[in-house]
Amino acid sequence: MASSSLRPQSNYDVHLNFRGVDTRYQIPRHLDASLCRKGMKTFIDDQEFGRGEEIWPAILEGIGGSRISVMIFSSEYGSSTWSLEKLVEILESKRKDGLIVILAFYYVQPSDENQMGRIGDAFVKHERRFMEHPEMVENWCEALIDASHLPRFRFTITRREADILLDILNAIQEKIPGLSQPKKRKCASVPSMASSVKKPHHLVIQLNIPKPVSPPNLVYIEAASYGQEIDGLSQLEKLQVLGQGNGGTVFKVRHKQTLAIYALKVMRCDRGNPPNPQELNILRQTDCPYIVKCHQIFTNPSGEVSILMEYMNGGTLESHLKSCGRLSEDLIGTISHQVLKGFVYMHSKKIVHRDIKPANLLINQKMEVKIADFGISKIIQQCLERCSTPVGTYAYMSPERLDTEKHGGYNGFAADIWSFGVTMMELYMGYYPFLEPGQEPDFPSLMLAICFREPPSLPECSSEKFRDFIRCCLQKDDPSKRWTALQLLSHPFLADA
Repeated sequence: MASSSLRPQSNYDVHLNFRGVDTRYQIPRHLDASLCRKGMKTFIDDQEFGRGEEIWPAILEGIGGSRISVMIFSSEYGSSTWSLEKLVEILESKRKDGLIVILAFYYVQPSDENQMGRIGDAFVKHERRFMEHPEMVENWCEALIDASHLPRFRFTITRREADILLDILNAIQEKIPGLSQPKKRKCASVPSMASSVKKPHHLVIQLNIPKPVSPPNLVYIEAASYGQEIDGLSQLEKLQVLGQGNGGTVFKVRHKQTLAIYALKVMRCDRGNPPNPQELNILRQTDCPYIVKCHQIFTNPSGEVSILMEYMNGGTLESHLKSCGRLSEDLIGTISHQVLKGFVYMHSKKIVHRDIKPANLLINQKMEVKIADFGISKIIQQCLERCSTPVGTYAYMSPERLDTEKHGGYNGFAADIWSFGVTMMELYMGYYPFLEPGQEPDFPSLMLAICFREPPSLPECSSEKFRDFIRCCLQKDDPSKRWTALQLLSHPFLADA
């Protein structure tokens, strides 16, 4: 759009409209910081800062006095009448005054776009609540429909949030030319009254993880950069054994032509112990940056299955813990962020891992963390389907998994969260938290500690936010109170990580 089309009377370059409780404030915070560096003046409109007649004039000034309005639209946006009123004003300003509106869907499900999901449920409640004012609800509905026709950006689990924010920033710059030289300014905002954090719902900005210095003479080629298919196992050269277990043997291999490095898991079809078809199905359908990538699957007439996967040259978090010792809170926060994003992807596809532990979390030289080993994982056919088989490593099982008869089965998603919480505690403390250091983890002692004692607490030297984060994972008496992966991603502990 040419600069002449911009409104000369504008007091602000960009109006940022969002619900802080949904976005955990990180997305607008990062966007505002980027705009500031570009010399743009923003009006920050947090949907939770307050309500009332004394606030509304400031909101109208922010909307009417801006050149561009960036709306970060979440699945819960339509549940707030306050949000809907502002949406009506934004679109009215677009029609009358030429306000440019940029829409970003923040992990919005397709059903919500069509008002068939959470937004549809919210409008059913609005219609009941405002039966005497149907025209008001109709205006909100029409505003949502109008907004849905606007071009939009999408935050999705398969793309880095930082990349999406960059796209939004570039779009804003195209609308406001001539701002290449940053200038000092203060951004305007209405004082927030949402300092206390509720139990929220959505994801957070991806952290940039520093790349550690590589060991001398390290040769490491990212296999993912090679798009060609490998015709057969004869093209691979075995370099070393990375690990062995009941599920098979994992080798470090090199592609003879490209020299790309992979991990190759070989599963032999022993009598009565065939490869788990669920694992193969899961590996074929998963495509997430927080889960170890499966490149190809090979089979032979004898029933042997070989899975070619990306190679994580840092090994497991278990080996890292043994060689380097306990981890800091900051590093655990970074690790948690990545693992939980993997959970969000898995659980959205109804996949439960059932064996989360340090040995099944892999790292590379960039300290990127990825979930591995789906040998005992399960695809839940229905959201409320309960698991009944206590498979996995006993030390990381939740109480309801160890005693399924007492609990009538267990929720696999909540059980993954428990295992995750125990794992993060172990990484921080340096030893398995349910037993004393050096104590042998036999089944009777594990059963006693997990099922009949209160979950352990972190030491007092840890931060209160970290202790609360772990408490949210290790809710014992009522597993339904454990926070989901989405909710944990919005916990204050990760805001500081």
